[in-house]
Amino acid sequence: MLQADSAAQVANNAFLKLCRLDVSQETEKWARTAPKFAADGRVAVVTVDSGFQSKASSWTFGHFADSQSIL
Repeated sequence: MLQADSAAQVANNAFLKLCRLDVSQETEKWARTAPKFAADGRVAVVTVDSGFQSKASSWTFGHFADSQSIL
């Protein structure tokens, strides 16, 4: 990437294209992970543990009645 003369050279790099396919496959695999719901059912957490991530992460989705917003 440091030796590329243009963004097109980076975008067309065969190794990076293979990496993108690997990440897409891993994303698809974890997309089917069932969430864990809080006792009241208002919050769900999806935890992902993969070699393709730079750190452990959890996504929290919830609907809060007082603000009427979705996180």
